[in-house]
Amino acid sequence: MQKHHAQELGGPGRVETVACEHAQQRPTLVSRSETAGHGGARAKVMVAGSAIVIAALFIVLASVAFETWPTADDYCNSVLVAQSGVAGALRWLFFEWSGRLVSGVPLYATFAWIDLPALHWVSVALVGLLAVAAYQAATLVAGEDRPLRWPLCAFIFAALVLGLYRLLGQAVLWSTGGIVYSVPLVVALLWFESVRRLSQGRDARGGELYGFILGIVTGNSIELVWPILIAYVVIVVPSRWNALAPLARRGLVLRIGGLAIGMLALIVAPGNYARAKVTPGSFALEPGYLLTQYFTMLKAIMQIAWPMVAIIIVTATAALLAWNQTRKIAKTSVEPSPLREAAAIAAGALLSIVPVLAVPAQFAPRNGFYLLIFALLAALVPLVACARHARWRAFAAPALLILAALGAAAISVPLLADASQSSAFRDRQAARDRALRELPQRSSVDAIVPPIGLWPVPRTLHFVEVEPDRSQWNNVCTAKYYGLRSIALEPKAR
Repeated sequence: MQKHHAQELGGPGRVETVACEHAQQRPTLVSRSETAGHGGARAKVMVAGSAIVIAALFIVLASVAFETWPTADDYCNSVLVAQSGVAGALRWLFFEWSGRLVSGVPLYATFAWIDLPALHWVSVALVGLLAVAAYQAATLVAGEDRPLRWPLCAFIFAALVLGLYRLLGQAVLWSTGGIVYSVPLVVALLWFESVRRLSQGRDARGGELYGFILGIVTGNSIELVWPILIAYVVIVVPSRWNALAPLARRGLVLRIGGLAIGMLALIVAPGNYARAKVTPGSFALEPGYLLTQYFTMLKAIMQIAWPMVAIIIVTATAALLAWNQTRKIAKTSVEPSPLREAAAIAAGALLSIVPVLAVPAQFAPRNGFYLLIFALLAALVPLVACARHARWRAFAAPALLILAALGAAAISVPLLADASQSSAFRDRQAARDRALRELPQRSSVDAIVPPIGLWPVPRTLHFVEVEPDRSQWNNVCTAKYYGLRSIALEPKAR
């Protein structure tokens, strides 16, 4: 099959223009001498340049992460683990709050092993996890095309940091939010990449048992990724089913079946329904109300992450232009079509916030984390498919690298300013921490603390101040953490 395919395209010694639909089957056809010589040297330069951009941006973002201080749920989680242990905390999570055991395990293990003042190291690790997700996304889109994969990774990492700048504080840098959102992202990309490889007729990494367990873990990780993964399965996989070998079909069945089991375990968790009772308007079935809430949530996400929306629009426009151009010279067609894949991912991304409609009062803009990331991937799939075989392929990797470098440089300015501001916040919170720990007979103390007193709060810092009301949940958790009877902010301080 491979020899016959090469002859149809003109043999290994000729350069042939191939339709961008062909991008998912094989690497670009170039002469052997070019591949071994100039192409190899250029690829090394692209990889090295990409690594420099990624490392530089990681250092800048890690400097912001290092200046974070625990807040809000961090205190509650620490108290919960101290009182009940990791197993007890997971039991509470399942029955009282959420069935997300996959993110609950690393979350509570973190609070069992690390005291709050040292959690900034976890924030740094979460920055690394975001970089890993960028590499996974680049691998998913570019496949084994290493010269293009690394510049694409740098581009995606820069796009995520720049586009999600105002969401990073809650979805990445904050220890609790970062674990709850970033771990499912990495898991979902692992599942997605393996399913895409199988649907393309390629071997997936890991055996059948690995694929089944990966599906369970992904399904239970977070409900916000379900629409994206389901849309791909429904729209793309059936179009390839008859062309797949039995082994590939079995691999897909196991991964999809595992996903369904993980989803079911999350759906039946009593904690979901207990949590819904905390806020009004949960499980409303009025279509008009739900539609209004959906567009309200979508508007809030777009307002806070408008740079990401702009990046997605520009990338999607470039993809459509490239696709229309290469369609004019198309000679062959291969499934799954990159346009079909892009449509499936985009539709799933737009539906990813639908699960929040069950409890619209609990919506937060960070719920759009996966919508924005996978919408970017939807735009990149056809663009990269065309770039791998277009006449302008030689310019694709340098262009991605240049854009990544420019994006990283642009976002580094506000990030470094945030790091400086966050350092001042951390110093004052550390001083408050020392003062509370040094109080005598803390169990009988009703502590009163002055406000942190810095303004504005950096956009990448998730900060929730204690309230004058001692019964407020954040105050209660903070008091329990320090062993106080109660704690409150100075009256009229706010």
